[in-house]
Amino acid sequence: MNWTSTPATDYDGDGCRDGTEDLDTDNDGINDVDDDCNFGELNWVSSTSTDWDSDGCKDDSIEDDDNDNDGIPNSSDECPTGIIGWTPTPLNDYDSDGCRDVDEDLDDDNDSVDDDDDGCATGDLNWTSDETTDIDGDGCRDSTEDSDDDNDSIGDGNDNCPNVANTNQANHDFDSEGDACDDDDDNDGVDDDVPDNCVRGALGWTSSSLNDHDGDGCRDSDEDSDDDGDGISDTSDDCTPGEIGWISNAGTDHDSDGCLDQNTGTALEEDDDDDDDGILDGSDQCPKGDLGWTSNSITDYDGDGCRDAGEDPDDDGDSVGDSSDDCPQSTVGWISNSTTDNDGDGCEDGSADLDDDNDGILDVNDNCQFVPNANQANYDGDSEGDACDNDDDNDGINDPFDVCVRGEMGWTSTPFTDHDSDGCQDSTNEDTDDDNDDVLDLEDDCQLGTVGWISTPATDYDGDGCQDSGEDLDDDNDTVPDVIDRCPIGEMGWTPTPANDYDSDGCRDATEDLDDDNDGIIDSIDVNCQKGDLNWISTPATDHDSDGCRDAGEDLDDDNDTKADVSDDCRLGELGWISTPATDYDGDGCRDDTEDNDDDNDTVLDPLDQCRLGNLGWISNLTTDWDSDGCNDNSEDDDDDNDGLGDSLDQCPKGDIGWGSSG
Repeated sequence: MNWTSTPATDYDGDGCRDGTEDLDTDNDGINDVDDDCNFGELNWVSSTSTDWDSDGCKDDSIEDDDNDNDGIPNSSDECPTGIIGWTPTPLNDYDSDGCRDVDEDLDDDNDSVDDDDDGCATGDLNWTSDETTDIDGDGCRDSTEDSDDDNDSIGDGNDNCPNVANTNQANHDFDSEGDACDDDDDNDGVDDDVPDNCVRGALGWTSSSLNDHDGDGCRDSDEDSDDDGDGISDTSDDCTPGEIGWISNAGTDHDSDGCLDQNTGTALEEDDDDDDDGILDGSDQCPKGDLGWTSNSITDYDGDGCRDAGEDPDDDGDSVGDSSDDCPQSTVGWISNSTTDNDGDGCEDGSADLDDDNDGILDVNDNCQFVPNANQANYDGDSEGDACDNDDDNDGINDPFDVCVRGEMGWTSTPFTDHDSDGCQDSTNEDTDDDNDDVLDLEDDCQLGTVGWISTPATDYDGDGCQDSGEDLDDDNDTVPDVIDRCPIGEMGWTPTPANDYDSDGCRDATEDLDDDNDGIIDSIDVNCQKGDLNWISTPATDHDSDGCRDAGEDLDDDNDTKADVSDDCRLGELGWISTPATDYDGDGCRDDTEDNDDDNDTVLDPLDQCRLGNLGWISNLTTDWDSDGCNDNSEDDDDDNDGLGDSLDQCPKGDIGWGSSG
């Protein structure tokens, strides 16, 4: 009692007074007597994950800078959450890294070599073992700790290779470096790993191009059996010492003579006869051909470097293969082509071939020396046989264009004798289609018509042999010229007459012509005058009701209201209605609703007519209609003077007008 909870009196605000009631001031689970931070951070509880050493100071905050309480700050401690309950000294933590040597630290001197492999487990500090500081990786620093840096049992002071194991101290060239560390064991100027093919070879010489041609470290005079290093022994090498930097194989040295073949794709080329047949590669058609033979007139007839017996398919080099060559070993130095060897038999026409076209007829007797013509046919009897004659019947038309290739003789094709230039004579039975339009002359109305076209339904509609586009003035042959024919490509096989073509327009009435009298009204509408007056066009001025009947002569009812014009007071009246008692009360042809101002035709206009649809057949006047109200006094009007007193009571039934009787 008598106190108030404040941060000063109750740090964790738990209602227990600090110093007397509260044993854990910051409520972290560690009593104040054991808490190194009893006024520490709030809102956490000490555990192995938050307070490794249970000192009441939170590990991951600025409170605890030594989580395992070993005296080594976390920032320098290699084992910040290490073993608890010990204090590091040089005896138990040699490298002062916060890891206890006996059970935590695998590398007591921190040189990167584990103690199990470290020859100096508690050796020098502040260095790291690597290939520069500890050549043999034994954990002992070469510069201060290790007296045998390469660990070969030879002390560094006596070791000819102190940094490379060389237990037997071998030294081929007797210099200051043993073989294990000597880059040039025989001291010939060629490093062992170049490589020197004679690593520990002869002594007392230095490799140069004069004594070691291929620079392989083997002295040419006594050590090297392949001075140019091409894989061919010097005793078998035709080029020794030859080019270097290549190996003899089937691709580089076809004849295995140790000389680099030409055309190997390298700049180094030695061998100008790759297959060693005696023909230089530049002239050899088989530069990498058969081996083990020499070209001569017996083995290589045309001297092309290809052995006749197996390699050369054309022994005389005339471009005709031996299997097809009738002269397989003829004159050398010519090529078979259409000019030199017409029949391609491999025998040169000018000398070896006596039958250039190979038709069995010797050239001296052949009427077609260069074209086979075994039967020597010659239709026109000239100097050339048919096989080589461009104009077999000698009519002036070459055979490829001559429809009568071997036709009549003794004439020449001209525009007068052969209109279509087809090589068939017009004046005889040879040419049955003189203009070549595919219509026989007997059926052709233009027998000598335009040439260069074919009659089809598209070009010659009526098939009369006259081209529609230029020649034929009546394309459908109906006797109506196209210029006035409204169906120029119409039905065929008929002739127009007034009976079948009423308006003579070239369109057949029964099937083609939709307006037989050509008045502008199609027949399906032009019912009453389908074949009416000609030479006029239906317009509102000429045909008021557009029924196809001309108002001036044909149409008896111009407005088509069923009221004949002679009795129609509105002859050119409204269209689209029919006169009936309901629409035209007085039957005068004027429509009551819109046209007729006097529906009962009594001369009293409808607005003034008290009997607008009254008796018919009378006229309103003083005798028949005293008060002019449109009602017939005798039959319709019961107050003739319109004074308000019926005639039966009126002492003056036809009295004054314009007043009203009143009691």
